[in-house]
Amino acid sequence: VYGDGQGAWLRARIRDAAGTAHTLDLARNVDWKDTWREIRLPLSEDLPAPLTLEALYVVEADTSRKPKGALHIDDLTLER
Repeated sequence: VYGDGQGAWLRARIRDAAGTAHTLDLARNVDWKDTWREIRLPLSEDLPAPLTLEALYVVEADTSRKPKGALHIDDLTLER
């Protein structure tokens, strides 16, 4: 993830073979700027495969902030 330093919360939603959705926190605070950072998140072996990535999204939890910027995502893979 190429960060913009705005402090956004980067999340993902996956769905397992049983149809259950799981929300994952990839980075609670993207506070790095103008640099790439590799993010790895271990997935439980108990999740029934195959797993489907449904969404990647950015959250701003502070309603008083109105940040703008861009995050870049490259070389996305899912491994267990």
